[in-house]
Amino acid sequence: MGYVRKKNLFTLLSVNASDVREKRKEWNKIISEFDANSLVYLDESGVNTNLTRHYARAHGGARATDHTPLNTPANTTILSFGLT
Repeated sequence: MGYVRKKNLFTLLSVNASDVREKRKEWNKIISEFDANSLVYLDESGVNTNLTRHYARAHGGARATDHTPLNTPANTTILSFGLT
């Protein structure tokens, strides 16, 4: 058939909801009144150190197998900020 199995991509239904659009317009109106030079930009990111692949390749009909560590790796949160 030629089909290739891929990870599914989900999008939230609320992204285009009318109440979300209204809140976004209100937020743009509020934030546009601030001086950009007085803002602090904060970014939060996360890293998981399990180093385990979720997808693999195998010859036709064969199952792809691998080993994972027995420990439960921790999630690490990284914060960064920038001044303008």
